[in-house]
Amino acid sequence: FLTDITGLDSMDWKITKKRTPSSRTGPNKPLDGNYAYIEATGRTSGDNAILSSAVTSQLSPSGPTCLRFVYNMNGRNIGTLKVLAGERISEQEIWTLSGNQNDKWTPVSIDIPAFNDLVIKFEAIRGNGYRSDIALDSIQLFDSPCTDISLPV
Repeated sequence: FLTDITGLDSMDWKITKKRTPSSRTGPNKPLDGNYAYIEATGRTSGDNAILSSAVTSQLSPSGPTCLRFVYNMNGRNIGTLKVLAGERISEQEIWTLSGNQNDKWTPVSIDIPAFNDLVIKFEAIRGNGYRSDIALDSIQLFDSPCTDISLPV
């Protein structure tokens, strides 16, 4: 349900099932199938890539929606991963993490407040060196609070 945004960012997300091309950064393998990542090699500090959902109005606007995903932020120059949510033009940052988190897939569950026309964006920002690959996998959206979801990540 996510697409790479062009024109509003300075680099693109890539999809693979292999390790990233740079040594000592990024995951060694996907958690499940393919994963999305930013390749920091050849980019500049502060360059960003955005994955965005289409407007999702099918979900209940009366209560929170659960967003679940796993990330890998492995490398000594890791920048920042942000999650933004809101209505079409008024997204707000609901989660952020910066710096090296080691070579592991880490699960995250976030309750997103109710919105009529929900848009979710993942923004990865390159750090100050090529060892700054950031990856996402197993992104899921549920029409209930995270406490009601018992599915494994």
